[in-house]
Amino acid sequence: MTFWVLSVNAETVLPDTDQAVDLASPMEVLVNGSKSGTWLILQQGKTLFAPLNAFEAWRLPVETSTKTIQFKGGDYAALNDVAGYQSKLNAANQSIDLQFSPNAFKRTQLGAHRFSQSTSGATVPSLFFNYDFNYQHSQSRDLVSMQELGMLNEIGFSSGLGVLTSSALGRNISGNKAPGNATRRWVRLETTFTKDFADRKESLVLGDTVTRPSTMGSSVYFGGVRFGSDYSLAPGFVRQPLALLSGVSLVPSTVSLYIDGVLRQTSNVPAGPFTVDNTPLMTGGGETRLVVRDLLGRETVITRSFLSSNKLLGVHLNDWSVEAGRLRQDLGASGANYGAKFMRGIWRRGFNETLTLEGVSQISEGHQSVGMGVVSVVTGQWLGSASALTSREDKLGEGQQWLLGLQRQDLYRSIFFQLQGASVQFRELGQSQNFQSAKLQFVASATLANDRFGALGAGFTSTRAFNDLLTHTLALNYAIPVGERSSVNLAASRSQGEVNGTSFRMSLVIPLENNRMISTSAASGKNQNEFYVSALQNPTETDNFGWRLLTGQQQGMQHSEGGLDYLGRYGNFKAQVSSSKDQNVLRLSESGALVLTEGHVFATQKQNGSFALAHVPGYGDVGIGLGNRILTRTDDSGVALIPYLAPYQRNSVRLDPQNIPVSAEIESLEQIAVPARRSVVKVLFPVRSGRGALIKIQLEDGSIAPAGAMVQIDNDAREFYVAHRGEAFVTGLQSVTHLRLKWKNQDCSFTAELPPASPQKIARIGPLTCLGTSR
Repeated sequence: MTFWVLSVNAETVLPDTDQAVDLASPMEVLVNGSKSGTWLILQQGKTLFAPLNAFEAWRLPVETSTKTIQFKGGDYAALNDVAGYQSKLNAANQSIDLQFSPNAFKRTQLGAHRFSQSTSGATVPSLFFNYDFNYQHSQSRDLVSMQELGMLNEIGFSSGLGVLTSSALGRNISGNKAPGNATRRWVRLETTFTKDFADRKESLVLGDTVTRPSTMGSSVYFGGVRFGSDYSLAPGFVRQPLALLSGVSLVPSTVSLYIDGVLRQTSNVPAGPFTVDNTPLMTGGGETRLVVRDLLGRETVITRSFLSSNKLLGVHLNDWSVEAGRLRQDLGASGANYGAKFMRGIWRRGFNETLTLEGVSQISEGHQSVGMGVVSVVTGQWLGSASALTSREDKLGEGQQWLLGLQRQDLYRSIFFQLQGASVQFRELGQSQNFQSAKLQFVASATLANDRFGALGAGFTSTRAFNDLLTHTLALNYAIPVGERSSVNLAASRSQGEVNGTSFRMSLVIPLENNRMISTSAASGKNQNEFYVSALQNPTETDNFGWRLLTGQQQGMQHSEGGLDYLGRYGNFKAQVSSSKDQNVLRLSESGALVLTEGHVFATQKQNGSFALAHVPGYGDVGIGLGNRILTRTDDSGVALIPYLAPYQRNSVRLDPQNIPVSAEIESLEQIAVPARRSVVKVLFPVRSGRGALIKIQLEDGSIAPAGAMVQIDNDAREFYVAHRGEAFVTGLQSVTHLRLKWKNQDCSFTAELPPASPQKIARIGPLTCLGTSR
C-alpha cells in the first residue's frame, strides 16, 4: 500500500470523547476509477478510516474483523482491512484514488426478480351464463332428412368466496321426433366450486374435476375434493430453474447478454461481482454469452451453456396435490355415474437446479398403487426422466409399469426418446381389469429447423402387445417457406402391423392481406385420394365478418363447402352449408354469454376469462377496452363490461380519448384492474361532475375582468385562471352555478346559467357582470 500524508486543510483532532486520530480531512474520493463524492477521511498511524455510510455507498461490506473507531459521534472503518486495498493521494486537488479487489464489493443483481404478486381487487358478485347453440339439418339423396338442435351451456356465480359453475349438454332440445333423430335429453357435465388462495399459490376445488397430471399414469375424472399448489395463480412466478449468469467487472462496465448469438439485453454494472438474474424465460438448451466492456473499451467474454425445462422445479420448490372422492365414468353420456371411492396424493420437489423428484400414491376400492419419478439433467444439454409405478389389484395381483426418457431441445432442433413397459397385471387408477396396456413401447422423434430451409421432422413408434403383436409407425414431415409468408408442407407416414398402409400429403398455404388465406391440399392413402382448394377470411375486431369456401374431392367423393362467420360484441354466429354426392347439410351455430352484475345485464362473447365492470359516471357511448384494443362502449349511465381480462395480472383498462367530450374532466384515461379467476372486478374512472364552459366576465363599470384573476365555484376548492379578454374556462358547472371572482385584495360574485348540453361543443357564456366588488 502507498499512502501520502494528508496535509491540505488537515487538522489534528484529539477529542476527549473520541478515539485519537492523526489527521482528518474531507477528500474527493475515486473508487476503482469512479467518482463517489466527497467524504471525511481519517488517518490513525498508517491506517486510513472512512465513514460506515461511505462503505455502504461504495458497496463494500464491513466484516466483523474490520477495525472501527469513533470520531465526533460517527463510526469509521479501516480501509486497510478491505481485500485488495491500495490508495493514492493527489494533494493538489485534495482527492484520493482508492482501489479494491473486484471480489471485495457486494454482488450486483441485474434486475429484480421477475415475479411480483398482484393483489386482486374486490370481486363484484356476478351471475354469468355461457351458451352455445348448434342446429344441423341434413338431407340425403334418398330424401331422408334429419334435424337436431343442441345446446352446450354453463351457468356460474362468482363472488369473494369463490366461483361456482355447472355445465350441461342438451341433445335434440326442440323435441323433434323425426326418424333418425336422437331422443331429447339433458346431461349434466360438471358442477364445480373453486376457491383460490392466491397469496399462498394454492387452490381448493369441490365437485367435478380431474386429477393432477403426473409423469406416472393418466389423469382421471372424479367427483370430490382437490386441494394443492396452483402456480397459475401467480402468472409472473417462474417454477422452473432460471439460467443464472455471473461475472466480475474490475471497473464500472457495460454488460451485454447474447442468447444463441442474439442480443437480448444490455445493462450497466459498477465494479465488483454481478449476477444476471432477469434473463428472458427460456425453454430447452442453448448457449449464453456475456460481453463485459469497461470504460476503456476492454472486453471480457463469458460463455456458458444452459438447459431449462418446465419439467424441472426451482430449487426447494414444491408442487403437490391431495384428492379424494369417487371416480367418474361416462362423462357426457351420463350425468351422475360415479364409481369407486379413491384417495390420491402427488408431490414434486426441486432438490437443486438439475434434479426434480416426484412421488404419487393412489388407493381405491380393490386397487392400490405407488410410484416414484425423477427428472434430471443427464449431461450437457440432455434431460433425462425415469419413473416406476407398482399397482396391486385384488383379482390380478401385483403389476409394474416403468418409463425411461431422454430429450434435448434448443433453438433449431429437438430430439426425444422414450421407452415404456408394463407387466400384464398392471392397471392404472380407474382402469378396467379387462384393459391391457402395451407390453413395451418405444417412441422417438426429431426436428431440425432452419430460418431459410424450413423445418424437417421425423417420428417413429414401435409397440409390442402382450400377444406379441408388433406395430411400427414411421412419420416424416417437411415445412418449406415460400416467399415472405407462404409455406409448402409435405408429410408421409407408414404403418406396419395389425394395419398396414402408406399415406402422403402435400399442402400449400398462402396468407394474403386483410386476414385472408388460400390453401390447397392433396393426399393419397389406402384406397382413396383427396384434393381440395379453400379460401377464407377470418373475422376480426375491426372487420366482424368472415367467410370460407372449399371445393374438391374428399373420401373419394366430390365435396363443396361454404360458410359465413360473424364475430361481434355480443357473440359469434356461424352458418355453413356443405354438399356431397350422398347428402346436403346446413349447420347454424350461435355462441355468447350473459353477465348479471350490480343490477346490469350485459351480452358479450363466450369466454372463460375474467371481466372488469367499468364506470365512467355521466359519459355514455365511450369506447373502452384493454390497452389500445377497444372492446365495447359504455351505456347511457356510463357503465360497460370489459371481457378478456387475465386473472391475477395487472390489466390496463383504457378509455378511447376520441370519444371523450372536450369539456370532460376525467382524472385518468387508464385504470389498472387485477381480477380473480372467472370473476368481475370494478373499475371506477373518477369524473368531476358538471359541465365545462368558457365564461366571459366583466366588472360593474363595464371593464373586463383582469387577467390572472381567479374564478371559484361556491363550496368548491378548485380555482380557474382568467385569461386575456376576461375569459376563463370553468368546469364543474351545474345548470345554475354561483361563482366568485378574486384578484389582489378584491372579490365579487356572479351567477352562470348553462345553455342546453352539447357533448362535443364547449358552451360560451357571457359577458356576465360580477357584482359586489370590495376591498
